[in-house]
Amino acid sequence: MKYFASGAFALLFGLTAFPVLSKPVSISIYTVHEHQINKTIEVVGHVESLQNPVVSSEVSGEVLQLLVKLGDKVEVGSELAVIDDENYQLAILESAADIERYAAMTSMQAQQAKRYGSLLRKKQVNRATYDKAQSELKSLQAQQGAAQARYDRNKNLLGKTTIKSPVSGYVDERMISVGDYAQPGKPLFKLIDNRRLRAKLPISEKFFPQLKIGQTVYLENPFYNIATLQTEINYLRPRIDQDTGSVEAFSVFDNPSVESNEPVWKAGSTVKASIILQTENRAVMVPTQALVQRPSGDVVYVVYRDYVKAHKVIAGMIENGMIEIIQGLDPGRIVAVDGARFLTDGSDVLIVETIKDESFFLPGEPQR
Repeated sequence: MKYFASGAFALLFGLTAFPVLSKPVSISIYTVHEHQINKTIEVVGHVESLQNPVVSSEVSGEVLQLLVKLGDKVEVGSELAVIDDENYQLAILESAADIERYAAMTSMQAQQAKRYGSLLRKKQVNRATYDKAQSELKSLQAQQGAAQARYDRNKNLLGKTTIKSPVSGYVDERMISVGDYAQPGKPLFKLIDNRRLRAKLPISEKFFPQLKIGQTVYLENPFYNIATLQTEINYLRPRIDQDTGSVEAFSVFDNPSVESNEPVWKAGSTVKASIILQTENRAVMVPTQALVQRPSGDVVYVVYRDYVKAHKVIAGMIENGMIEIIQGLDPGRIVAVDGARFLTDGSDVLIVETIKDESFFLPGEPQR
């Protein structure tokens, strides 16, 4: 109980100083317990497609037909465009004629070489004549093989005059028009596959030592009603971006909405990620209202019967209305919650509510 006297008042009116009772502060209390918490960080990133190939031409020729437009769905092998194939048709005819010609010449030379072999055994021709016949036979056989290779190559190029999709997905960009001249290596289409995606997550470099492959990640879209996905960190970029001071983590996931009527994840979407860095099984937690900022630092007010003492603490993470106390408070202590911000060290208190029905434990009282 505290007493106050106003000397100035007594002197002014000639009255004797008398004690005045200080009114106790009404508070609610909470018994400190250990909790299991996940130490998480939240970041905002973007979704990328694992497959977004740029389809380029492998042949030369005028573009005769475009078979798809922007946004069209395609499957593996779907036809995208047709390039003029006249030159390749002619090249096939030419190489086929070469094959026939060399086949005939090779057959004739083979017979002549065989005949020279017989004459050589009878010593009617010399070795040089026989060797020359064999050499010419091998040369013709090689030329026939080259003609066959040209035929196969031209036939392969003929098939490539019809541009086909290498993946299932959607047409993201069309870079040509009918009448354009396509050349090998010239980009024609950009495709995108939304079935398998990855979240690209920039994380502050201060967390880099705590990041590990396999850590649990929860993904949600902040703008659409899409169910939260549980994934994990699949790989980390091995360097820190010097411009942003962040390291990139990547989480790969299958798009669960592709075959349903629900909104689907799209490449380029914004994604909010919660990454679990560590699970703490014995974390000391108090309601956030129990932590009060004072000039000397963060404090909580521990209750001793009908008064409180300020305990300086070091706070950690906040989770579900509770804040972790890393240092300065032990389990079993009873702390002031509602009304704590009106307290000072040694304040009288009146307990009006107990938050959660826990056993009421009062540790030994320190000296005021």
